[in-house]
Amino acid sequence: MFSRNLPNFLLKPLMNFVLLVYLFFSRLFHVDFEPKEKLDDSYTKFNSFDDPLPDIEPNYPDYKELLAEAKENGEPIKAVNRRKPLTVDVEEC
Repeated sequence: MFSRNLPNFLLKPLMNFVLLVYLFFSRLFHVDFEPKEKLDDSYTKFNSFDDPLPDIEPNYPDYKELLAEAKENGEPIKAVNRRKPLTVDVEEC
């Protein structure tokens, strides 16, 4: 904003002016950080992280059974045709 530093004799009056403006507006626009009324806390039951998550066993269907079932239904699953070579090492699906 300024092309050169402010002279020291201007710095103190400028800071005093900024402080006075801040104090003036802080009295006009007083903000309470605590609500005057008690808020409804019924929504907090949905934010409870005390209950542990249930253990879910993963379901890994056999791909051969899926292919055979799709072929029986008349909708065979086609192979994926990649346009770019796979750059990730895949050990398991």
